[in-house]
Amino acid sequence: MVGGGSSGCVVASHLVAEHDARVLLVEAGVRRVSPILAMPAGYMKYLARDTYLTMHHVLPQTQLGGRAPVVPQAKVLGGGSAVNAMVYIRGQAADYDGWDEALGGAGWSYRDLLPYFIRQEGNDHLGAPYHGVSGPLKVSHLGQHSAMSRAFVQAMQERGVPYTADFNGAQQNGVGFMQHTIDWTTRRRRSAVDAFLRPVLSHPKLTVLTGTTATRIRLEKSRAVGVELHGHAGSQTVFADTEVILAAGTYMTPKLLMLSGIGPVEELSRHGIKVATDLPGVGQNLQDHHEVPIVAATSGPFGYFGQDRGLAMLSNGLQYMLFKSGAVTTTGVEACAFIDPDGGERPTIQLYCVPTVYLDRDVSGIEPTHGVTLNPCLLRPKARVARRANV
Repeated sequence: MVGGGSSGCVVASHLVAEHDARVLLVEAGVRRVSPILAMPAGYMKYLARDTYLTMHHVLPQTQLGGRAPVVPQAKVLGGGSAVNAMVYIRGQAADYDGWDEALGGAGWSYRDLLPYFIRQEGNDHLGAPYHGVSGPLKVSHLGQHSAMSRAFVQAMQERGVPYTADFNGAQQNGVGFMQHTIDWTTRRRRSAVDAFLRPVLSHPKLTVLTGTTATRIRLEKSRAVGVELHGHAGSQTVFADTEVILAAGTYMTPKLLMLSGIGPVEELSRHGIKVATDLPGVGQNLQDHHEVPIVAATSGPFGYFGQDRGLAMLSNGLQYMLFKSGAVTTTGVEACAFIDPDGGERPTIQLYCVPTVYLDRDVSGIEPTHGVTLNPCLLRPKARVARRANV
């Protein structure tokens, strides 16, 4: 298994626990993270660092005035689930049904997948018919909501957007507070490692290699039989008794395929890679959910600006340690709205309310202050990458 992110952890766990399979799980990132990351607010300390993130540098884009955005990807066991904001929101039912229809009824419909969502979920306050209560992935509401988040939810209702208590239920359209993958009993992050992999980490049939990069898939007569690795002990090749499973993420999976000679012949030839299988589409057709943050200052401290520094940080940390309450129990991403600006019932935009002036690598020229960031996310983009610029 190449890739120890969310998918890799789930699949490896099931193969070992339910099928008694012998599994080697290979992850390029580190195995252990700072205890701070277990706290709901802790991930924000690492958003601008490369400690647990690989910063992919995009080529300058003419459509963006020559800017080259940085695209971060987790480099840690557990993948994005170990470093993200822990928001728990499923895709829309129509999304899954559309995929199933396009594949000719291959079992990807919302009705087909809902039992798996329910099986993995351990929700603290929601149940049937859309939620599970005893699954390993703990889901809960946050420990608190800021004044800004509450004002956002109220203001959107004044604009005619209906209140939705459960974005993972009967409908997604509306405004409300989001659920998170946080264990309600401990107020700690519940990553894919915590939920799925940790129960089998000591199993004799599971081996986990971290700090190890897969460099090429070993092929024999067009069949994947092993993987070439490079890690702390140098380079080695491991062979599979049964199969090789790739779960290295959106960027690294097609890169590994192409480095192994699997992909469009024109692209591989351009880089001098011997073609094993001419497979058009590999490394192409990437569609991303673009976000364009709108930042505004406010007349008062209605959010979390400055709560991670000085005496406020010490006070918040002490409150969390003693009572599991306060600002540390929030991810800072508490509320959102699913809307269609054209008035349709199926949302095309997810509008996040971040109760602070959030300045990332692509937002500049704004002074840090009390404020709010409204972040619209395009749910169904039409643009797609024609080809990868570099392998």
